[in-house]
Amino acid sequence: MYICTKVLPKLDLLSAQTTGIDLELLQCLAEIAPFISPNTEGKDLGSCQDAVFSQLLNYVPKPPEDIQTDLTSESSSELPSTQFSHVECLLFIFHQLCKLNPNYFDSKEDLLKDLKLRLQYLARGLLF
Repeated sequence: MYICTKVLPKLDLLSAQTTGIDLELLQCLAEIAPFISPNTEGKDLGSCQDAVFSQLLNYVPKPPEDIQTDLTSESSSELPSTQFSHVECLLFIFHQLCKLNPNYFDSKEDLLKDLKLRLQYLARGLLF
């Protein structure tokens, strides 16, 4: 939990100091995420999920306002730079945390909708 709440918010600062450390940290966190105790307090788990989710939104590109014209135009072949290893680690970590707290999106339906749109845009960009 300490890594999620204290280190993840400062991941940009760490990567600026040492290249590649952000991915190593995310990979290590992904390796230990399945072993997080279900006895963790709800407040700690919620703040950990918030930190992971905000980092996930930083790495998954936001779709443009007019997605249909953007995908059919010639400039759509250039998808925003995405670090897929980072996204994969963060999705896995978030999935493991949601197993312990499946009600995370109950009061945050707009965040879930935003994440779905971003992931669909990312998938469409990969298919074209």
